Amino acid sequence: KTFGSLHYGLKNPKIVIGLPVELEDVEKVGSVPREARFRYIADIVATDLRNMDACILRISQRLKKFVTGDEHLCFNQVTEPASKKQFSEDKIKKLKLSTGCEYEEKIRILGYNQGGEGLTKKPKLNRVLELANGSVIKIHNARDILGVTELDNNSFNPREEIVVSCPTIGGHSGGPCVNQVGQVIGILSRSDSVEKHRCYLVPSSEIKKLVKATTLWEDELHLGKLLQTF
Repeated sequence: KTFGSLHYGLKNPKIVIGLPVELEDVEKVGSVPREARFRYIADIVATDLRNMDACILRISQRLKKFVTGDEHLCFNQVTEPASKKQFSEDKIKKLKLSTGCEYEEKIRILGYNQGGEGLTKKPKLNRVLELANGSVIKIHNARDILGVTELDNNSFNPREEIVVSCPTIGGHSGGPCVNQVGQVIGILSRSDSVEKHRCYLVPSSEIKKLVKATTLWEDELHLGKLLQTF
């Protein structure tokens, strides 16, 4: 029940982000596995650990070359400021956030299995994207179910959750859950300790609140900097 420390206690943490690229050393039969290779560096600009176990990232730098080794090798590479032009060159497309979901709606959770099952059983970081199929079974006010309050500061206190039936594995956490038209209905937060095929999502409606709060904060910060110039 006790929740972890902010950024695992790290000061000014950086996030490395990979992009899926076609594997060059596999036989091209049917669908080709796509492996994530590190390409971007991002800063954490907002967090809400207690209510939604989520953070907002701002992509700030692009590595001039893809990094195929361990993540720590990224920080020895030459970088350049990230831009919309580079996103276009790398064929990055935004996933749209859904306004809601329906009971029994078919969904898919995207993630990278690190649990020793599925596509990889090697004791190294798996970078091959996997899809887990399932459906929505419940939408509830989590605090009514868990019996926690705003004052319970040492716990994860989600406001709302979407419950789905979907076989997820360690490493899928934080991955988007999309509906049949590719819109994100939520982010995978946790699995059920008893029923392995049941897991819980932070709804897109909650993520939107964090994004909006981040935008307002950045607008105020920018305004403050402008006022300092007069």
